[in-house]
Amino acid sequence: MKRPGRIIFGVLLLVMLIPTALLLVIATEQGSRSLLRQVERLLPLEIDYGSGNLIGRLHLESLRYTPEGLRLELHDVVAELDP
Repeated sequence: MKRPGRIIFGVLLLVMLIPTALLLVIATEQGSRSLLRQVERLLPLEIDYGSGNLIGRLHLESLRYTPEGLRLELHDVVAELDP
């Protein structure tokens, strides 16, 4: 009887922890900065982080997108999520 209870508890814990961890990543400056660094590693993108987070107001000093044959550079980028 103890084993099914532990399995259910473990599943419920995971169901609660995963959204909480994701929220912490996008709602904090440190988490947003880390996530943007990971995006830089996956895409031809250079991001100079300014301040803010991904769930509210985000300020980027600059954003450079450089796929083959194209160079797009933006400065003082401000994005704000308005739910």
